[in-house]
Amino acid sequence: MKIRQNCQEKNTISSKNLTPVSESGKRFVKWFKHGWDFITKPNDEEKWKTEKQYPLSARQIWQHHQNPDLIIGLRFGTSTNYLVIDIDRHSPYHPNNNPKEFKRIYQTLETIGLCRPLIIQSSHSQGLHLYYFLNEEIPTFKAACLLRVTLKTANFSIKDGTLEIFPNVKSYNSLYKGLRLPLQPNSGSFLVDDDLNILESDLEDLLNQAEITAAAQDLKTFKSLLENAYSRLKAQRSNKQATQHSSHQNDNDLSLKAQLWKQALEAETAEGWTGSNQTNYLLIKITTYCLVFLKLQKQELRAKIREIATAAPGYQQYCRHQHEISKRIEEICYYTEQNQHYLPYCSFPARSDNLRATFEQTYRQINEKTKPRELATQLNSHTQKAQQQILKAVATLEKQNKLANQIVQRREQIRAIIKEQFNTGISTATLNKHQELWHPKHRTIETIFKAFKVSEETPTTPEPESLKPVKPLPEEDLTTITTEKPLIVPQSQQLERLPEEDLTTIAPIYEVCMMLDPQSSLVEDSQLTDDFVTFNQSSLSSNLTFSYQSDNKSLPILPQKQKANLLNSTQTHNELDDSLTPQNQPQRTKKTNNSQSRSRSSQPVPLHIQIKRWAKKRTLLVYTGNDYSGLVDLKGGKTFQLRSIKTNELVVITDCTHSSFLFEPENETRLLVYVKPLNNSQDWKSGVAVPAKFLQLES
Repeated sequence: MKIRQNCQEKNTISSKNLTPVSESGKRFVKWFKHGWDFITKPNDEEKWKTEKQYPLSARQIWQHHQNPDLIIGLRFGTSTNYLVIDIDRHSPYHPNNNPKEFKRIYQTLETIGLCRPLIIQSSHSQGLHLYYFLNEEIPTFKAACLLRVTLKTANFSIKDGTLEIFPNVKSYNSLYKGLRLPLQPNSGSFLVDDDLNILESDLEDLLNQAEITAAAQDLKTFKSLLENAYSRLKAQRSNKQATQHSSHQNDNDLSLKAQLWKQALEAETAEGWTGSNQTNYLLIKITTYCLVFLKLQKQELRAKIREIATAAPGYQQYCRHQHEISKRIEEICYYTEQNQHYLPYCSFPARSDNLRATFEQTYRQINEKTKPRELATQLNSHTQKAQQQILKAVATLEKQNKLANQIVQRREQIRAIIKEQFNTGISTATLNKHQELWHPKHRTIETIFKAFKVSEETPTTPEPESLKPVKPLPEEDLTTITTEKPLIVPQSQQLERLPEEDLTTIAPIYEVCMMLDPQSSLVEDSQLTDDFVTFNQSSLSSNLTFSYQSDNKSLPILPQKQKANLLNSTQTHNELDDSLTPQNQPQRTKKTNNSQSRSRSSQPVPLHIQIKRWAKKRTLLVYTGNDYSGLVDLKGGKTFQLRSIKTNELVVITDCTHSSFLFEPENETRLLVYVKPLNNSQDWKSGVAVPAKFLQLES
């Protein structure tokens, strides 16, 4: 609110340069100049409309005032140089109804320095506006407090349709009431004398009288009473709130809406759990009931919530958070208390009086921390990252021969690839900024070569812990590779382990190739993956053979067509060996042992099983998702405190007790696991729950 008030002050100051052309207009906007949240209505209607989208300049205020078809009213800003008392025609304080009470208003306001009013008939309804013009700007809210306290002390009834003050004592974060401007054409507004006779006057008479009455006010006395009135009104409000808070001891003291709210909360709590996925909702309702109507706090609040929740119907049958119910209650209570979502009935949230100071301090700290060089480095890093993502997306589409020719379609393809590969989005503005990387009309030879180079690069993926790198063999031994040691195969792609008596026969190399990801093709003639052995491409030939440990029989590497046929073949491995063995080499001895026909599946390890393996081995992992925060139980008897896991932070798994592991382990999208960072987590007894799909082995 204070920030907006600052904007309003700046608008008022800047609008001084847009003064009306006429001298009367310039004098008029000297008094009536606050253009924010003005009110208007056609001359023949009764309903007012507030315009909040834009403010009026001083020139526009004057133009609207002179419009005979429109009635305009203004509100008050943070300061004002006039005050108004509004008396309705049917009010007991109107001079036609009670002249003594009307005169007593004069006398009461004289005691605070308001000595000379200017009486104006407000409209055709014959209500009166008593204007008190001032030679200085004074704080609006404190002036409203002084008017209200003074009239209330004198036993005047301040309410709409009887006696109103402008500016009014408004509530926090609300607007002051709007007041129609005086002497608008065809509005029924006129200057009147003390006997309420309408004077034949124009706007110049109003402006002259305003300057005369402003000089007659005792401004020194008025200003000296502002702080005292403000303090008195503030104390009255506090006492009223305390009285209301202490008086609401039973349902009879609650308002009708509060009684209905309490009954609804009690009904939902009494019904309890009727199915899964209801724990968070019910705990929030129970917390609301205990905090608002039972007025419990801190440990008493948490103990009562646990008592009600565990005794509710369906808790034992449907609640899937029974093993961590205390932690869930602590999380809900913590955020409710911190953000003051609910308070004991009937109380009020604390107002922040240092919003502007906090904003300026935070803004200054950000500017001090972010130096120009650091900011330039950050921007450069973001730009390079975006360029690499675009290049890799284009390279992927070209490799698949799916790169569209139309610009819009190509842009959407790149977005989809980046979302799939990097789990992030990219804006149209960023793509347009780097059109030379993907746009068909702006691509250059250099960018095309970069995309080609990216397509030739093998994506680096973190190796499983069980995978050990194989050292390259000397060049003289590349002609024949013996299997003196078992081939190292990734854990997710290993064959079923054979008994020791069956280790005399090792699968041929093309069978090992079949254990690769079914989405990828067989190993090329001149290339094998790094998971097995590193080859020099130039040293391979079509005559390269592989020896078996058992009988040293060898087989040539398969031609490309035979490899493709091999994937679609339904023959057994032994039959394939026989059919593919060259004629000039001896036939491989067949074994009828049933162990040879064991299933060698290439099914990947499910994520929840892999997570449990990592947890058991205390494997060091990298968390690649967005930042996650949660309450962590600390050692040394400390309470739960908020901790977070950052992106690309090294973490270890603390436990796999989250409900998703217990009830939905196959749902990898919703699978959560508790982790803690490698560093600065010595006092952590538990971890923060993060999506398991974003955990990777440290490369």
